[in-house]
Amino acid sequence: MIVLLFLIISLCFLIYGGLVTSGIYTPIGSKILIEDEDRRAWCKTEGYTKILWGLDLAFLAMYLQGAFLPLLWQICFLVMTVYIIIIAYKNNRKYMK
Repeated sequence: MIVLLFLIISLCFLIYGGLVTSGIYTPIGSKILIEDEDRRAWCKTEGYTKILWGLDLAFLAMYLQGAFLPLLWQICFLVMTVYIIIIAYKNNRKYMK
């Protein structure tokens, strides 16, 4: 049951990230905190991180399911989590002033 929930949330992150990356949707917080000329670049990176979060949750679901080589999925999940946090931190530090 929890694996299915993670997969559904993963799909939602993938869709949301695609919408933000393409510019179809802009988060309300970014409209307030980020200058107009920097918002498109911030949204592109932010959408990319949301897509990566979706993939990351899929890795977690595969690990919890015990799919082929669960240790591989656990390592992918942990490495990608750290990578996403670093990208998001640098993106927010660069554009949010």
